[in-house]
Amino acid sequence: MAAFYSLIIFFFILVILYSGVAAVLALAGWVQKARIQNRRGPSIAAARVIEARIDDLKTRAFPIAVVLVLFCITPFVVILLVVPR
Repeated sequence: MAAFYSLIIFFFILVILYSGVAAVLALAGWVQKARIQNRRGPSIAAARVIEARIDDLKTRAFPIAVVLVLFCITPFVVILLVVPR
């Protein structure tokens, strides 16, 4: 039963954590693009660079989130929920 709980908790926390990280990265990219559009110059090329960098960070964030949730967060939550007091 603990394995079932840990699986549910793992995916629940992973979805919440990765959604939060992706939202923060999207907001940061949006703010950076808004700053560039106020300036004069090659804003299209800079916006593409920002989008590429944000996509790269999102790609890196997923495996980091999986490892963090799998080995750090889920065991403690399962221990708190499953182990009787």
